[in-house]
Amino acid sequence: MEHPFFQNGFLILGHRGVPGEAPENTLSSFRLAKMQGADGIELDIRQCKTGELIVIHDARLNRTTSGRGFVRAKTLQQLKGLHITGADYQERIPTLEEVFREFIDEMILNVEIKGHPRKADGVEQKLIALIRRYNAVDRVIVSSFNPIPLRRIRKLAPEIATAFLVDRKFFVHRSEKAIVKLAGIHAIHLEAHLATPPLVKRLRDLGLHVLLWGEFPFERIPELKTMPLDGIITDYPKQVRQILEGLQP
Repeated sequence: MEHPFFQNGFLILGHRGVPGEAPENTLSSFRLAKMQGADGIELDIRQCKTGELIVIHDARLNRTTSGRGFVRAKTLQQLKGLHITGADYQERIPTLEEVFREFIDEMILNVEIKGHPRKADGVEQKLIALIRRYNAVDRVIVSSFNPIPLRRIRKLAPEIATAFLVDRKFFVHRSEKAIVKLAGIHAIHLEAHLATPPLVKRLRDLGLHVLLWGEFPFERIPELKTMPLDGIITDYPKQVRQILEGLQP
């Protein structure tokens, strides 16, 4: 049976919001993606010292915040005392629950689990509990470059959609079946440079859905739209939306 997440049509997801116009992975960036016509947002999560799920890309705080050190070594109170670098306002690091509270009723969420923990650290259970509490099974997909947390989610909550992230460092030729068997995933999130009609068809023939991410020239969008894709994760949701609307008969 088709997973309800993939009944939302062709999706345009703002990659960390709209990072070129607002600080990445912030509520302001997500609000801007919504204003620009995105169907949803892609965001990254890590667990902090006190156990909360925090929306941030890097393992260290240095690049995007006024803090230093590892996210996992800081309490939520310490993290909330920081401000986001480059913001002209008092933007703070959001928790995943804050994002759910504001956006889950109106937007699709792609939650990417960051990091490669050597053992289970409870992230999957907390994420599952949050999705269930907000009755958001049809509006959330969980992705990762690491198939292990995806496998855990599949075992604990098979009703939640999962996607394995593939970039140029991971050569997918003839390996799709192994990944599907290991993680039990629903989708591949494929770096756009790897997207060719034969590969996308092969993935679809395996029963996998396919979303694209990464940089690509806007001129490729008409070509990409001819492939059996489920959506695009992009830094430029407004421009992608305008081009796709222009392609409609």
